[in-house]
Amino acid sequence: MFRLQAFRNDPACEIGNLSRARRTELQTLTHEYQLDAPHGANKNDLHNLILDHLLDEGKIDSETHENYSNADKNALTAIKLKLELAKIEWEQQKEALQMREREAALRKEEQEREAAIKKEQQQREMALLREREREQLEARERDLEIQRENSKQLADSALEYRR
Repeated sequence: MFRLQAFRNDPACEIGNLSRARRTELQTLTHEYQLDAPHGANKNDLHNLILDHLLDEGKIDSETHENYSNADKNALTAIKLKLELAKIEWEQQKEALQMREREAALRKEEQEREAAIKKEQQQREMALLREREREQLEARERDLEIQRENSKQLADSALEYRR
């Protein structure tokens, strides 16, 4: 509990309770110390203004000032939170990038598989075409051979008929 009179008598001993002071009590102290508080200053601003004055007057040391300064703690906490948020965002971006890389690798792999299947299919079709052409060629050769045989037999029979 903050006691204004006790603080006036020994600020160094009561400095730990200053954060519990009401805004009106802090305004009273800034008026008594003849400090220029900005219009609309909040409780933390008044608190730190009083701490700065006590440090300047030599009533508290710099370590005590640093330990009880609200704005610095709040600013430091805000900076830490911003850093944590930035770290989380960075990790999310890193994970998203890794996911996109994995997806791209999978797409590439699938495209390569499809290309290999298409190439294999084309090779099969070419092999089938060659096989058909070979069979057609063999069939033509057989037909030609048969025609030669028939022509030879006709020629032989015509020759024998003439004899």
